[in-house]
Amino acid sequence: MIQEQSGFRRCRRTADNLFFLTQKIAESFNRGKRALCIFFDICKAFDRVWHNGLIYKLVKVGVPDYLVNWIQNFLTKRKFCVNVNGEVSDFREIEAGVPQGSVLSPLLFSIFINDIPIRNKSNHAQSTLFADDLATAFFFNKVGAVKSEIAKYLTEIEKWLTKWKMNMAAHKCNYIIFARNKKNNPKFDLKLFGESITQVNSTKFLGMTLDSHLNFSANVEEIKNKCVNRLNIIKILSNRKWSLKKDSS
Repeated sequence: MIQEQSGFRRCRRTADNLFFLTQKIAESFNRGKRALCIFFDICKAFDRVWHNGLIYKLVKVGVPDYLVNWIQNFLTKRKFCVNVNGEVSDFREIEAGVPQGSVLSPLLFSIFINDIPIRNKSNHAQSTLFADDLATAFFFNKVGAVKSEIAKYLTEIEKWLTKWKMNMAAHKCNYIIFARNKKNNPKFDLKLFGESITQVNSTKFLGMTLDSHLNFSANVEEIKNKCVNRLNIIKILSNRKWSLKKDSS
């Protein structure tokens, strides 16, 4: 398993990816650089695992033949139908996806996505992966060089998605330019399959809201609002008109 993957691994969690990414961005600030981070969204990733492609990858990584055959039997001959207002369609065989609820499914998915294009170049570009949540950051002070590097990376992503029959919608992806200040921030025209990737000032990644200054103000504000909303509920319920007693559970 690639070291950038933290999903479904012992002693690894979402916080590891968050700490790693924010630390690398903070380090780029200290070096007088900016960071452009792309947050990718694979559409229905678990449901689109191509069975034949997965079997190929299992063989390629050296899984014994008897286990490959067992997994192939485990995945194949599963069927589905559609019921709409009592009208049931014919049964069709499922050719993609790993079974929901199976303890084996996360491992199979991890093997399938293990060769997705990543970057691991210290002080230049870094990727983090949690299951199908991929974020790749490029650190730069010269715009020309990083634009060509990002374009090359997006082309690699497109080729991988096409080859392994996965789908990634550009309008569900976004990117942030992390910088000390917003003055003279360069313009980027990032595209995936010809569709523009939206630039945002903040985004939610693995449960945390990251903002372009990396001061976590947006995340703190979100937590504060949640606390205020819950406090308001407590205030309403504690009103004397409700006639609640202290020993009420």
